[in-house]
Amino acid sequence: MKNIFLPLIAASVLAVGADLDALQKECDAGDGTSCVKIGILYGKGREIKQDYDKAVELLAKACDLGFAKGCSNLGGLYSRGEGVKKDYEKSNKLYAKACDLDDNVGCFILGLSYDEGKDIKRDEQKAITLYSKACDLGFAKGCYYGGFLYENSKENNQNYIKARELYIKGCDLKDGASCESAGYLYRYGKGVEKSHETTEKYFKKACEIDILDCETYKTFKKLGY
Repeated sequence: MKNIFLPLIAASVLAVGADLDALQKECDAGDGTSCVKIGILYGKGREIKQDYDKAVELLAKACDLGFAKGCSNLGGLYSRGEGVKKDYEKSNKLYAKACDLDDNVGCFILGLSYDEGKDIKRDEQKAITLYSKACDLGFAKGCYYGGFLYENSKENNQNYIKARELYIKGCDLKDGASCESAGYLYRYGKGVEKSHETTEKYFKKACEIDILDCETYKTFKKLGY
């Protein structure tokens, strides 16, 4: 499985030059989105002096108001120990709440926790369920990781058909690793009939999405298998 770097705090949530006073007033009035935006700024130290205590306060308020991004970003602070004592149990609870509120990042990170057994009992089936939900919510790596577990399960969850479905969803969401993995299923006939043409199709698409995935396509074209 390929490694993934996941920035828990989205950099795109706020443009440079935003009116911080206006955001604070909106947050004070109960607008969770504004609480998240200004909380992220305090956490990152952008346009404002870094203040983790303030970031935790604002993200917690947003989460309590039912804004998923407040929960998932606060979970990130607890998982990294930024402004609070590192607490994976707390972060997992926050990711769970975010996921319940249909936050794809929250679902994915909680899936990782169950997959890796990070301060929680490893549960492959729960990991698959969470990855699949993240995938359905548009998070491409959720598709790839869920597909990977279905393909390579060691706990009686192996299902090549479901693996293919998730890989193809991930590929459609422009994840090169998902495209390449779908290609391998067709190359070796895992849950599908072997198909040289379809294998090439997915290997090529992986290369078009991510140049780092081109070596497989080039080798396939050169050797013809």
